[in-house]
Amino acid sequence: MKYNGQEDPPRGCPNPLGRWNQCRAHLPWLWALLPASVGFCFCQLLYAIATDHDLWAMFGRWRWSPWWPFYNDLTTTLWHLRDAGKGVDLLADPTSSFAYPRAFLLLRYLHVQDLPAPVVGTVQAAIWMATVIFVLQPRSFFRAILTTAIFFAPPYVLGLEQGNVDMALFVLMTGAAVLWSRSTSLGHTLWPVAAALFAAFLKMYPAFVLAGGAWTETGRRRLLWVGAMVTVGSYWAVNPEEIRLVMSKFDLGNGSSWGCLLIFSKTFLFNIPHLWLVAVIVYSAAFLVAVTVGSLFSGRFRDCTLERKEWAFYWFGASICCGAFLTTNYDYRWVHALLTVPLLLRTVRTRSLVPFLWAFVTMIALGISLSFPLYLHPLRKPFMIVQVANWTYVLLLAFGFVAMRPHYITGNAAAAQPETAA
Repeated sequence: MKYNGQEDPPRGCPNPLGRWNQCRAHLPWLWALLPASVGFCFCQLLYAIATDHDLWAMFGRWRWSPWWPFYNDLTTTLWHLRDAGKGVDLLADPTSSFAYPRAFLLLRYLHVQDLPAPVVGTVQAAIWMATVIFVLQPRSFFRAILTTAIFFAPPYVLGLEQGNVDMALFVLMTGAAVLWSRSTSLGHTLWPVAAALFAAFLKMYPAFVLAGGAWTETGRRRLLWVGAMVTVGSYWAVNPEEIRLVMSKFDLGNGSSWGCLLIFSKTFLFNIPHLWLVAVIVYSAAFLVAVTVGSLFSGRFRDCTLERKEWAFYWFGASICCGAFLTTNYDYRWVHALLTVPLLLRTVRTRSLVPFLWAFVTMIALGISLSFPLYLHPLRKPFMIVQVANWTYVLLLAFGFVAMRPHYITGNAAAAQPETAA
């Protein structure tokens, strides 16, 4: 054999082309160094701001969170875990700022409250950034730039500044989605169901993942998701006062939030009686229309490639975003929207017109939602632009639910068939 027009080198001599081919095989992953290095510097900056009040004050004009101490949500949560360790019943005190289900207090047995808040917040930020890199797979220049830019999107900067637990739940949901994509039996499916169930007990909104799993799965594996839904529902039914207390501590009209209620509560419609019910009815009707249209266009998605892990990411992220849209949420909960991006990036490269337009418009809507500043004035154009983008993104996710699900089930069943001898 020859390489570069010459005979192979004598045995024992290095083959430069062989080494070059090995390097080229791993070269795309070198693009990940860009978001990784930027994320490392960003984490160092977060830690420095969290431990230096003067530096925190200096960065005042670039911060979305106005409170000191830095990692304000995290600091408060650690205080609550310390109080719970001392036997204080936080849910019995209506004046307490604790706004999680009682099961959340079990985290005190991890003794995370014994660590300084700046350390916990910075480690959480680093793990979150590493998870985003894992999800988005920046193996090209475009994806490397996209991943790096996402670190500085206003909703996610707010989540990092606050040290909110939603950033950690994103990591948990990502792991559960990976386990789900690799599950080939009833026993394997138990692990992602258990992870989603655990998250639903920590904060209520991950319960929408259980509903999504029950819809997309088939056969006996669907029973696991349904059983998890029944478990969460039974807990809520037995402890309604706990759920009411938690819900009473949320500001459903906060300026830094998203959901179906916000466009009603912040415009001239705010005087409508039973406003939340009106918003839910309007959103539910729009959701049903999107689902119906998606079923009509399902055949156009037949030739789309559905990679199992990307589909699992999409289903987890879309279930949370569509479900949580029933109320309002702080902006950093958009973190779960990142799970839908890999499948959208794959579909936007398809040659079929309908799937391309669906993925392209969905990406544009999400980009608008993540790009605008927080705390927009409700009577100005940017606020309405963001609200239209939010509604468009969520309803297109619902469209994608139904349009792609039959083809995922068909491909999943084919992949599960045992190989036969030729």
